[in-house]
Amino acid sequence: MCRQLIILAILCLLLYSLIHVTLAECGSQVIFFDDFESGAEGWSADPLVDGVGWQLINNPQSISVLSPDIDPELVTIPDSGAASLSEAHSGSHVYWFGHVNTGTYIGDSWTQVYQQPKGGGTSGVLRIFGNLTSPGFQPTPKGARLVFWSWWEIESALPNIFDLMVIEAFDGTSWKEIARLNPETPPPWGEPDLHYASGYSGLGEPAVEEDPFKPPQWVKYSIPLPEGTIRVRFRFDSVDDTYNGFRGWIIDDVLIEKVNVGGLLSNIRVNYPRRSNTIILLIALVAGAMATIGHVIERKWRSW
Repeated sequence: MCRQLIILAILCLLLYSLIHVTLAECGSQVIFFDDFESGAEGWSADPLVDGVGWQLINNPQSISVLSPDIDPELVTIPDSGAASLSEAHSGSHVYWFGHVNTGTYIGDSWTQVYQQPKGGGTSGVLRIFGNLTSPGFQPTPKGARLVFWSWWEIESALPNIFDLMVIEAFDGTSWKEIARLNPETPPPWGEPDLHYASGYSGLGEPAVEEDPFKPPQWVKYSIPLPEGTIRVRFRFDSVDDTYNGFRGWIIDDVLIEKVNVGGLLSNIRVNYPRRSNTIILLIALVAGAMATIGHVIERKWRSW
């Protein structure tokens, strides 16, 4: 057993002397990062629509859904106790699409239109929408990604075509849609008063078949960026006025990074043996041969 360990150690030394792996090259390069804890300089939000839009919020958990007028009269939210926004993913600041007075994206004028009990909430305007645009950053190289954390809650009736949460990239000439957080299909259990939430299904996946009936969860998204991207934006669009009594969309910890995706094999450099490596190779071979011969002699001696 001792000889086998010696052989293994020698072979490991030989392997290291011949092959050199630079693990540092397998990391990533940060192009842009903002956790919104320093004022979110350079970010721009569209004007509010009926009081609703992207807002920089400190301690979002302090904002609750208006009760009982919206929760539970218009919507059925699975939170234990009063329904509120989540704490920030990190620190205390987030960007949120919603209205602080109601804790939802239903708007200011919802009280001016008829509200069906458990009807999900109807806005007093035809559509609630708005963009949040990042500051500019250096053009992204090939292989760059947008990574961010998100917490969201929208309608469950047709969440694939309403309450759209769209991410777009700008290359200096035009905006291009690169992802939607919405499920690809409507859930079979969708109802006007029930929500669809982050954590139910993944990016680009169909809706879940059964209602999990649980609060939204923080989810990390990683989205490839087109080469040459210099800005990104987050676009919310209710598309219509119905089922808008939900808590909207939160983002935090936005990162643009270049991942070195050449793969581990591209980061392995084989060094052809120089004199020192040749000596190590010879020593390893001789030691291995001697250990093997010794092991064979020992077995023969015991058999006698």
